[in-house]
Amino acid sequence: MRWPIFLVFLYLTLGLDLGLHGLWQVRGATPSLMLILVVYIGLSAPPLAVGWASILAGILIDLGRVAPGDGMPLDVVGPAALGLFVAGYAAIQLRGLVLRQSAFTLAVTVFFAGLMAHLLTVTLLAIRGWPISPAAAVAGWSSAEQLLGRFLDLIYTCLVALPAAKLLFRTDSLWGFTQIPGRRGR
Repeated sequence: MRWPIFLVFLYLTLGLDLGLHGLWQVRGATPSLMLILVVYIGLSAPPLAVGWASILAGILIDLGRVAPGDGMPLDVVGPAALGLFVAGYAAIQLRGLVLRQSAFTLAVTVFFAGLMAHLLTVTLLAIRGWPISPAAAVAGWSSAEQLLGRFLDLIYTCLVALPAAKLLFRTDSLWGFTQIPGRRGR
């Protein structure tokens, strides 16, 4: 994988995620282009590159997260980073079973990887409210509301993944992905 290309796509994806957040929100649901990018890389890149790329993408998401209600930044870096790391790992595990050049494949993989990522992220953020946690609970935090909202976000993300896959597959030659043994669809 060519890291300068990844960094350009990461910058563009982060800008689109943050800049278009309010514009393409439908009934409170917002798609995650960052999750689509991580799954795309997970289906194509070597495992070590997928791990570092997903952690970097997750750290950027953590730095941009705000607490529900008050709009203040959360003072924790890690939940989204670990969540996207798990999403990248899930994509690595699924890539030998799927046809890579299919937009439907990317959307389905985004769904399963996103489920795992969101479950882990919500769990880690919910731990802040437990009595054994040294950190204070986030004001206005509800795990059930977060899980429902993130599930709706995930469905929307899967729908956005269909056209995004077509665009990403056209850039395959830029990325410098090597042929992965056992991968189909190339």
